[in-house]
Amino acid sequence: MKVADVSDALSAGYLVLGSITGGPPSTHIQAQPIETKAGNTFLDPARKRGITFKTYSKQPMSIDVDYARKQIYIYNRYTANLERLNFYPENGFQKDIAIDLHSGLSRSNLKIALDWISNNIYWTDPTFKWIALQSLRTNGTDGPYRILVYDNVEKPTGIAVDPIHKYLFWSDVGSLPKIERSSLSGTARITILYQGIAYPTALDVDIASSKLYWVDSIRDSVERSNLDGTGRSIVKRISHTSISDIQVFFDVVFATDFDPNLGGKVRLFNKDTGVDDKSWPLVRYNNSQITCVAFYAPKPTITDHCSNNPCESICVSETTGLVCLCREGFTLNADGRTCSETTGSLHRALVWATLTTICAADVRGIHDEVKYISKNKTCFPNVGTSINWLTVDSHDRVVIFADGSDIYKIKLGGVPTKQRITSATENVTGLAVDWGDKNLYYCQGQQSGTGEINIFSQTTTHTHTLISSGLNNPKALIILPLLSKMIWIDGRPGGYQIKRANFHGSDIQTVVSWMNLYEPRDLTVDATTKRLYFIDGNSLKSVQLDGTKLTEVGQIANSILPPLKLHLYKNQLLVADAGINLDILSLTDSGNTTYTVVPLVAVTDISVVDITEQPEEYGPCKAENGECEHICVPLGQSRICQCSFGFVLDNNMETCSSEPVTDNFMYLSDWTHGKVYQISLINNAVNALDSPFVDDPTGVLYNSIAGRIIWGDSTSKYIQSANVNGTGYSVVFDVGAYRAHPERLVLDYSTGNIYYTAVGSSLLPSGFTGIGVVSPNGIHRRLISEGVEPRAIAIDPVMGFLFWTDKGTKPAVLKRAHTDGTNIVTLYTAMVFPNGIAIDTSSSVLYVTDGNRDIIYRCGYEANTCVQYFSDIGAILMDIQLLGNYLYYTAWNKMYITKLHKTNTNDTVQFANNAKFGRLNSISLYSAALLPSNIQSRCTTNNGRGNCSTLCHPTPKGFSCGCPDGEQMLSDGKTCPSATPLDHKSNDEKTSSTQIVYIGTGVGGTITIVIIVVAIIFVYRKYGRKTKTVARHVHNLPSGQALYENAAVILQTKGDICKKPVAVAENPEGVARFHKNENKYNARRSENHIYDEIDD
Repeated sequence: MKVADVSDALSAGYLVLGSITGGPPSTHIQAQPIETKAGNTFLDPARKRGITFKTYSKQPMSIDVDYARKQIYIYNRYTANLERLNFYPENGFQKDIAIDLHSGLSRSNLKIALDWISNNIYWTDPTFKWIALQSLRTNGTDGPYRILVYDNVEKPTGIAVDPIHKYLFWSDVGSLPKIERSSLSGTARITILYQGIAYPTALDVDIASSKLYWVDSIRDSVERSNLDGTGRSIVKRISHTSISDIQVFFDVVFATDFDPNLGGKVRLFNKDTGVDDKSWPLVRYNNSQITCVAFYAPKPTITDHCSNNPCESICVSETTGLVCLCREGFTLNADGRTCSETTGSLHRALVWATLTTICAADVRGIHDEVKYISKNKTCFPNVGTSINWLTVDSHDRVVIFADGSDIYKIKLGGVPTKQRITSATENVTGLAVDWGDKNLYYCQGQQSGTGEINIFSQTTTHTHTLISSGLNNPKALIILPLLSKMIWIDGRPGGYQIKRANFHGSDIQTVVSWMNLYEPRDLTVDATTKRLYFIDGNSLKSVQLDGTKLTEVGQIANSILPPLKLHLYKNQLLVADAGINLDILSLTDSGNTTYTVVPLVAVTDISVVDITEQPEEYGPCKAENGECEHICVPLGQSRICQCSFGFVLDNNMETCSSEPVTDNFMYLSDWTHGKVYQISLINNAVNALDSPFVDDPTGVLYNSIAGRIIWGDSTSKYIQSANVNGTGYSVVFDVGAYRAHPERLVLDYSTGNIYYTAVGSSLLPSGFTGIGVVSPNGIHRRLISEGVEPRAIAIDPVMGFLFWTDKGTKPAVLKRAHTDGTNIVTLYTAMVFPNGIAIDTSSSVLYVTDGNRDIIYRCGYEANTCVQYFSDIGAILMDIQLLGNYLYYTAWNKMYITKLHKTNTNDTVQFANNAKFGRLNSISLYSAALLPSNIQSRCTTNNGRGNCSTLCHPTPKGFSCGCPDGEQMLSDGKTCPSATPLDHKSNDEKTSSTQIVYIGTGVGGTITIVIIVVAIIFVYRKYGRKTKTVARHVHNLPSGQALYENAAVILQTKGDICKKPVAVAENPEGVARFHKNENKYNARRSENHIYDEIDD
């Protein structure tokens, strides 16, 4: 490619990239001239400048550039520092030393953003759960900083500053993923985006167009909206990428694609259309793992109200003028300019004890022990001889500790004198304080089968025993004041339990029983999520307060020494091991990264002084989700309730509901958000299935006879059913009983039977992989047991054919069989990921999507008839279905459904384009005017069982009977042992009036019976009058099945070949021959990786 001659004087500037890989030939920071014009971007690699630090301890995970002041700002994950470096790419880089501006940031997915007008820098910290600001007006280190936002944030990640419109934006990937906006000083905070948000990790503001851009790494999308969250659209969806950062430069979006194996990539595409850049759609750096992107280029300016630096601490230039803020530990005076100290450096303090000493240090010492602990800790030596438990009252800034049987307190920042509070009758084994009423709770009991839990009033100095019987060595007592609950460890080896009770000692319950405990030592609790963390042996575990969801969180860095004490602070666990170190376990990083605070040795207990961790009352959304059914959005001390995508808020302004339409609609499963949606084919209105049982839906199916929606689920592994309004939920079948999960579903309208593809777990070699069938009354049968990853499935019951794809075999295949699982034929093998099948029974045509080649094939029912029909390059095609004359298909890289005429490829329409959709998977269509009715086969009579007792499968020349798993067909070839034998009708040609009955739950929860009267003509003689019948080799005929074809019965049984043939009336010469089952089990993949990664 010809590289344009880009002058250094161009206003376009330099592309600046950060990389966590250092050393030749890669660099930590690199810059190269760039110009973009009319969809063409020109880079000049020949004049690329680079900075390679001498030490490999540089990991720039986020960068920003101040063009006017010629400086670059770096968040170094390895050192947990915010750094500044002079930056002159036009003139080459001097051997400058990076200056540490702020140390003790967490080692997490932290992002920084610069206000180049006020000269302030902002950052998100997902581990400390806050958004902070630091003034850059001082040239040295330790400029004044302030935590702007700390309430109602869980895991803040992306951040963007718009100093022209005076907005600060950040994203939160906590339990309610969202994007929020505030003023630059943190006021006027509102949530602007939450519906259809999954994991927004990086933000940028395009000031020229007044648009906010963000990356959603779960949705694999780059999206944008107006600055108030309206006008949302998806710019580009790129499946199977790891985009870590984005920046908008003129008309181009630059997105860094982090790949730890293949090196770094930067994707370039138009900011409006998402179309790849014409000249440089992809820039690859083979020796660098690119993590972040910025631009060295002129930026728009506006009046800086802080230019004269009128504030003592921090100045923010807002729309109405300047706003002064104070650094942490100080408050603003009445003059609005100066500040006074309140708590000083220990405003948020890590507190720890040894046997004889109490110490405190800035909580940032968790991530920079040298600066904040080794050099700046405050200690109170010789205040005890056997200190083993401590707790804190952050409101009074008091540390309370137990020294043997005596309980003392000492005040931070005051006179270092300990004060005795009370004494127990034996050594204290657990200690907690209610920071609201100041009551002290403690437990004791060192003799087997004994113990007490007591409460001491610091106001009246009275002690009361709350629990004195039924305890066995209680220890590690903690409390939840706002819930009036206390929790403790009880018992001895072999009989440990974790207990909870009300504050007054009543309603004692077991949270974790002795069967799930080895050696618990200490507890800590997250009051917001009501989740308990505890040490058990060498492991860290967690459980909900009601005893559910018991999991192992992780192991500490030094697995040789057992952990002894535990404290939760924000999104990190502080763990003191057996007298050596304090370990920090981050709960935000994949793999729960552990760090060790070396200077802390012989720690006996730990806690943190932080008033925000001890609220006197719950915020408006923290107690019972603010009484909101779906989403609670705090507004100061009030709140409003909102609904998830596809729901509307009810008149009570708290609950949510959906209003499904009754005709002309589509159901689809959203893989990203784990939802099932109904979309109107008339006006694109979206209604979510209002059921709490939708978790990870795979295939969806609408049964128009019963008026019910049916879906498979890869988590519960159920095939499930409900009315369209979500009521009347039932489990159709538990596929998990076969150590498999259901993929796609199809309904045989002639019988009511549901056929499905099943994928077994690779972790369980005996899992079922193949095709199963479930009758309307829940009878199940494994038809075909073969394959690796069966996916799409379709049926033609009139012809008696079943079709399916398997994307796991090499090569992937399209196959056909009779609906009883026999006569398997491979139709096509020149596909990679055949993800969907649509069937046109009127023309005996199949349409098959290939998600790798992005081709729709048009196939006949016979082998090697597939031809390319349509191509949608880059789409990653998924499911496809036919309704009337139109095909509808989903694609992972499309945020809409495509409507395509089945014979005219020029007739295409984008349907249901909505940015709130994730990756759309399976679809099911219904229109009363277009869906074929009265579909009949030779199994339609007798409620879809035909002449069979249990299961009837239509075949090309007749039908076959089947029995449930584990049963063998009786000798009549029609009856299963668990069923009452049928009164066999004569095979003479006759007409009968029969009723097909589908039983389902109605909308109101009552039982509805839909009866369709049809006329059936039995013509067994037509297929049975032959002079002789030859034996057939039947492949994959499942056990317990009788095949009726040309009036001969072929009965397959388990074990040895049967010696006695079975004949049917009027076919005395019919001979049955039997073959052992020839099915083969192939390799199966993990159920946790349902969808392959597809190279685009």
